[in-house]
Amino acid sequence: HTLKFVVVQTDNDARQESTKLFDALRENKQANAICSRVVSANDELEELVASLKSPVNDDDDGVDDEPQDTDTKQQEEEEDDDREHTHMYDACIAFGTQTGNAQHISDEIVSMLLSKHNACSIHGPLALNKLSVSMMSQCRFLVIVVSTTGDGEVPHNADIFYRRLKMKCMSSDAQAPQQPQQPPVEYAILGLGDSNYSQFNAAAKKIDKCLSCLCAHKFYHTGYADDGIGLEDVVEPWKRGVVDELHCKLTGDDDTFASSLSLLPSPLPPSTSTSATSTRKKYELGDVVNGKQTSNINFSTKIRVSKCVNSNVRSSCSRYSLFSANANMTTTTTTTSFRAYDRQNQFLAELVAARYETAFATHGYTDSIVVTCTFRLPHGYTYNVGDVLCVYAPNPDWMVQRLLRRLKLCGDDVIKVSTIHERSTTNPVPHIPFRREITLYDVFRFCVDIRSIPKSKLFLQTLSTFCRLDCDQMNLLNLAQCDLSQLHVKFPTLFDLLHAFASCQPSLQCLVHFLSELKPRQYSICSSPSYKPDEIDICVRILKHDVNVAQHALDGLCSCFLYSLCTQRKLLSNLSQQSEAVVQFTPYEYGFVDATKIGAHLKLSTHFKPPINPRSSLIMIGPGTGVAVFRGFLQHRYQQNKIIKDSMCDGLWRGIDMQCKDEVVMMSDDHAANQTTTATDKSQCVLFFGCRHPNKDYLFEREWQQFQQQHVLHELFVAFSRAQKHKVYVQHLLKENSAKISQMILQDDAYVFVCGDAAAMAKSVESTFIELIALHSKMSILESTKFIQHMKQTNKYNIDVWSSSYK
Repeated sequence: HTLKFVVVQTDNDARQESTKLFDALRENKQANAICSRVVSANDELEELVASLKSPVNDDDDGVDDEPQDTDTKQQEEEEDDDREHTHMYDACIAFGTQTGNAQHISDEIVSMLLSKHNACSIHGPLALNKLSVSMMSQCRFLVIVVSTTGDGEVPHNADIFYRRLKMKCMSSDAQAPQQPQQPPVEYAILGLGDSNYSQFNAAAKKIDKCLSCLCAHKFYHTGYADDGIGLEDVVEPWKRGVVDELHCKLTGDDDTFASSLSLLPSPLPPSTSTSATSTRKKYELGDVVNGKQTSNINFSTKIRVSKCVNSNVRSSCSRYSLFSANANMTTTTTTTSFRAYDRQNQFLAELVAARYETAFATHGYTDSIVVTCTFRLPHGYTYNVGDVLCVYAPNPDWMVQRLLRRLKLCGDDVIKVSTIHERSTTNPVPHIPFRREITLYDVFRFCVDIRSIPKSKLFLQTLSTFCRLDCDQMNLLNLAQCDLSQLHVKFPTLFDLLHAFASCQPSLQCLVHFLSELKPRQYSICSSPSYKPDEIDICVRILKHDVNVAQHALDGLCSCFLYSLCTQRKLLSNLSQQSEAVVQFTPYEYGFVDATKIGAHLKLSTHFKPPINPRSSLIMIGPGTGVAVFRGFLQHRYQQNKIIKDSMCDGLWRGIDMQCKDEVVMMSDDHAANQTTTATDKSQCVLFFGCRHPNKDYLFEREWQQFQQQHVLHELFVAFSRAQKHKVYVQHLLKENSAKISQMILQDDAYVFVCGDAAAMAKSVESTFIELIALHSKMSILESTKFIQHMKQTNKYNIDVWSSSYK
């Protein structure tokens, strides 16, 4: 037997109390007690420890306290053995996602499996972090859909599961192989990746390797979908195949695949009249409204829509205030420095300053408007160079009101999200407050993404069941069979899709189930904590579809939100009085706290950061706003050089003052001369920057010149693509200086950093590096390619790129 679970809530003495608990478990001879108590104080913990220290039977005495006959003991052993080999669920569907695609695919797998085998007990779909390693043994089959984020990283809602799985795998390798007490789980994995990255589908491969290490059996082959060429080519046949395989293993039936459309929701016409005397209305799963079934799809949520005249629930002013109640209830012993990286507990970043980086303020240049925003962190919060600031911006008010009118919903109506199983404490939609009354306006304003359409065939098929007209229903079904990667071209937003199919009136439960989370926008920090420990600078390009139009669905969500706040609060310091250029914006009345404070959190940069050794050479390539992060790199290098020149080693590490005296080390004259040569001759910082015009969008021009004067930046190469008849890009300058770049890589062991647009720049720059390495060495193109791949694996070649096709 094993201990089922113990929930312990402790204070700062957690380590000492945990030691007591584990010592008590080791002293317990049989450890057959099942404990489900919540320990909230030290006295209760001591009581629990005392109870565990008292074994039921004492093997040392050789005599049982309560003797039992042999048949009774044998019967109990058989019952225990049967209990061990009994699965609570037939299948568990889990996902790890960064953009929501994996979650939508998991929903489709659940719906398809229930359509073939409606008696199947399914656990999920749930995030991988909600799935413990012990829970896997209670499921007969495990299906995992996981995407890869960054450069081979596991998504944020699957990282804890992967760390636990890896630790379990390492512990099993260290121990002697034993016969498993329970039959191992059978699993299948679908990976979502992008071949534009070097670590293609690395997250799926890592989890697959750990499960294989734990002797788990793979009942279906692993699928590797490529977003670079289209996910549907791999996802669709893999879904059908894994559902067929599960159906055969659960029932032994070899019937052909049946379409899941039979269990999609039945049409729900909009309500034409409401009772004047009723002050509260409810729609629940399976309810009958106006004589028709609302929906028979197996949603994982149950929505209560309530409208009360005397309700005390009001709309929130920001996402931070909406979720702050849950965040304040969370007890944590994490220090404030690391709490800044907690995605579940946002902090308030105060917007204190802003300035133009392009010529919009002086010459009215509107092709590219770039602004540097400065945020002040709360007391005790700090960051590291190369980290990312994640800003939560709300959906525009006009867009929310337009969608509510189209759906014939009232923003003041109050809903509560709960699960079908009332005892469950897991929130099926974590981006919406769980079992709390909130207004519909807050849901569409701060929680769900109302602009992007879920890339899910099941979503379009579900929408078709809510159409009154047969023609709209057939058109939606035909649209579901097309390439969904180009769906946003014809229908940029959800409102555009619903506007095209006027008879479609989806239920609120359908939208909450399918619409993805309104995710934070990520900005690379372009400052260093050693330079400004309590402030963060980010470089924002204002994505405006038309500067003369105040409201457009294709405007940048977060960039326009930040720029609107800057203009409303008059924070732009270098705005020329002669400038007549004006950008039309709708004033934001909501989304911020205390006028200029915005909810945000930090994201740790694992690889894209300068090396620890201040003498390492750097090759930095950053066209456009991609160059901003290197401003923080050079600020950090300047502070490092300043520390080295002083006799006392002092500085800031994550905002903490560090001081220590230099140790006197005796060395020979030859060794000292070699150290000096290494520090002076081989250490170089080279920057390649690309923009359009030297007088219009030359970002941070004065700061690059200052870094050169301080001997931090040794050489600067700038490519102006529109200053002459022929276009010049950073890859052209790399070829012109191929000898120097090759020497820095091959002889000086330089680090390469590439940041910017991923559409064409990243691949072109990598191809250029492969060519120049082969040109100035004895390598072939194939060997040079492997050399660059090895640099990526050893974190010597780092990329940080973004585009619509990159995660």
